[in-house]
Amino acid sequence: MPALPLDQLQITHKDPKTGKPRTSPALHPEQKADRYFVLYKPPPKDNIPALVEEYLERATFVANDLDWLLALPHDKFWCQVIFDETLQKCLDSYLRYVPRKFDEWVAPTPEVADMQKHLHRSVFLTFLRMSTHKESKDHFFSPSVFGEILYNNFLFDIPKILDLCVLFGKGNSLLLQKMIDNIPALVEEYLERATFVANDLDWLLALPHDKFWCQVIFDETLQKCLDSYLRYVPRKFDEWVAPTPEVADMQKHLHRSVFLTFLRMSTHKESKDHFFSPSVFGEILYNNFLFDIPKILDLCVLFGKGNSLLLQKMIGNIFTQQPSYYNDLDETMPTILQVFSNILQHCGLQGEGASTTPQKLEEKSRLTPSDMPLLELKDIVLYLCDTCTTLWAFLDIFPLACPTFQKHDFCYRLASFYEVAIPEMESAIKKRRLEDCKLLSDLWQRLSHSKKKLMEVFHIILNQICLLPILESSCDNVQGFIEEFLQIFSSLLQEKRFLRDYDALFPVAEDISLLQQASSVLDETRTAYILQAVESAWEGVDRRKAMNTKDPSVAEDPNGDSNGVTVTAETISQTPSHPENSEEVECMGAAAAPGPAVCGVELDSLISQVKDLLPDLGEGFILACLEHYSYDPEQVINNILEERLAPALSQLDRSLDRQVNPDPTPLLTSRHNIFQNDEFDVFSRDSVDLSRVHKGRRKEGNTRSLLNDKREVVAQRQRYEQYSVVVEEVPLQPGDYHGDDYEDEYDDTYDGNQVGANDVDSDDELISRRPFTIPQVLRTKVSGEGQEEEEDEEEEEAEEEAPKPDHFVQDPAVLREKAEARRMAFLARKGYRHDSSTVVAGGPRGHGQSRETTQERRKKEANKATRANHNRRTMADRKRSKGMIPS
Repeated sequence: MPALPLDQLQITHKDPKTGKPRTSPALHPEQKADRYFVLYKPPPKDNIPALVEEYLERATFVANDLDWLLALPHDKFWCQVIFDETLQKCLDSYLRYVPRKFDEWVAPTPEVADMQKHLHRSVFLTFLRMSTHKESKDHFFSPSVFGEILYNNFLFDIPKILDLCVLFGKGNSLLLQKMIDNIPALVEEYLERATFVANDLDWLLALPHDKFWCQVIFDETLQKCLDSYLRYVPRKFDEWVAPTPEVADMQKHLHRSVFLTFLRMSTHKESKDHFFSPSVFGEILYNNFLFDIPKILDLCVLFGKGNSLLLQKMIGNIFTQQPSYYNDLDETMPTILQVFSNILQHCGLQGEGASTTPQKLEEKSRLTPSDMPLLELKDIVLYLCDTCTTLWAFLDIFPLACPTFQKHDFCYRLASFYEVAIPEMESAIKKRRLEDCKLLSDLWQRLSHSKKKLMEVFHIILNQICLLPILESSCDNVQGFIEEFLQIFSSLLQEKRFLRDYDALFPVAEDISLLQQASSVLDETRTAYILQAVESAWEGVDRRKAMNTKDPSVAEDPNGDSNGVTVTAETISQTPSHPENSEEVECMGAAAAPGPAVCGVELDSLISQVKDLLPDLGEGFILACLEHYSYDPEQVINNILEERLAPALSQLDRSLDRQVNPDPTPLLTSRHNIFQNDEFDVFSRDSVDLSRVHKGRRKEGNTRSLLNDKREVVAQRQRYEQYSVVVEEVPLQPGDYHGDDYEDEYDDTYDGNQVGANDVDSDDELISRRPFTIPQVLRTKVSGEGQEEEEDEEEEEAEEEAPKPDHFVQDPAVLREKAEARRMAFLARKGYRHDSSTVVAGGPRGHGQSRETTQERRKKEANKATRANHNRRTMADRKRSKGMIPS
């Protein structure tokens, strides 16, 4: 006989009142045992005996009750689970108050730790049995009834499932996944609701044009349905895994239907017979709130990947038909900027735009990212990741919104936020190396992803408002865009970290090179100053290492799903665990590098500062405390005195000595001098030729021994023998003939040939040799060589006519005559005629002039322009003819 499921099973038992046998269902309140399950309370943080004893007593009761429950048979177990409210309160109290693995909790005694492990195992086994509908072939539930029992009795709900995943996920992932998959009620509820939504949207899309728009405009439930999907659907950067293939398929179906609905709602003309007038269409969208800025942002995030072209056309049509959305975007910008301010304020950081009002006395001081709990830090990082991804998706799809963003000085606000918040968050993640490594690795990946998206947002805005107009405009219209570019970067020169990370992804030098090509009047001083500021931002950072180090998980989106819905945690699980040493951590997203660690004399000073007040502490313990609290000696001293050290530091030995780290570069390998790697360098080679080593002064031989030493001569002789220059005397035997021997007799073989005897010789053949000429390079004057020759002849004549050495003094009159004769001869050779000034002057006036005088006067009048007058009359006539001198 086949076994029946427990929900259909009937059992026979004795009625306690009548004593007669009675049949009743197996699942009945009377089958429940009278037992009260004690509520769970968290273990004490301090080792106080009274608190420890109280916790052990209560935990023992809970553990014994759960062990008793697990030992019950199938029907008794489920009766207790369904009808005992104290059991559910006990399990809920454990899920609520048990320390998480990322909490700073250390068991005060070994007994507390053992009891906590026992409880942890019992609670997990209880929930595991509660999620199993079939324990054996004889003990099982029918699946439909099992799901109703779980759902109607609130044995499982979403908060419980989340707590189970956090508490028991590590080490029990397979069992936990199987347990959650065996909760068909939740899956069935989702599939039922999603089926309704998908069917309604498919029906809506199938309506004709007029019916569709009537439903869209006048049906408020449709807008609430679409808004709920945009609000609650998992983003592509969320950790969500579909529990069953049916859920994944239904989610894809819903995703496609919602996108097609919004796409049809943004189309004003479906065909030539079905369309809206553009002005009325814009009013319908705007007045009925069919689209708004938050909806558009969500659409870009959810449907941007894989549907970018359709989404660009869709959002472009919305803004084109209704320009009022630009005003809405302008009014939304303060809210977007307030998001950055809220993150800074929540982290206790003073940023641009932060409130300057004094803090209230009753207001709780905000913790920095390094001091806040890990879950709170996780919320901030996820919030930042969501914000950055949303802004990037919107500007990537609709870059025409960039001028509206920059109108509110968005670039400067973004860079200021990046400079203040990002290094603090990175430092907070690195310092928590002793906590949950997997969670920290996920936070590091998301923070790197957020950094990259912030850089891309800045680049999109800069490219849209400055670089693209420069490429598309003529040379006359680019000065305004160039000035905008220079103004943006001039306001960011103090943001060193932001400039370094941006330059690693989008080199600033390339953009400035584009400006230099586009304009010839570029201000070189400002561009050089900007480039110098970018270079100074790289000081102390290995630029090549920072630009080559890339995180594959942030090169693209953290998932590979095209529709943005089914996201697996595979990429996160494949990332390496967080390093134990924070100095080994490198920023993999935007080429950011950690700051230099405190070391050397500065570190010794900090250790001595703590040790002066607390001399009983070891230097190793003080060093560990300084590393944990960011090298802040005041915080270290305060936490030690108040006994508020972190659990990891509390477990260390307070007398721990400091370990001396050996120098990675020893002296022998780091030395450099002129004898490096020579033949006698015993530090770089193992074998040395000792025959070349002589200790003391070498004793030289006497002069005779030096002269008798013919080793050099023999060596030279052997060398020249190879060239046949030195030949020894070879004795000849009678009859030997050596035709190659040298003979010194005269060779008269060609003496009978009369070479050139029959040629016709000219008269001056033997004397007409080419005269010696000075090279042109050495000549002082190229032209006038004949004049120089004549002057040489005159000098020779003068030398011949020079007085004899025995003539000491000559007659001055003779010398004057000879000089005048030489001068007249020189002028005659040069073509100068005798001065006829006396002839031109003529005789006294009134006595008539001679013919020669008249001719000379006429020649002087005609040729006077060649002398001192410089052609004055001719030039004056020319000026007068052109109107320069009034007539």
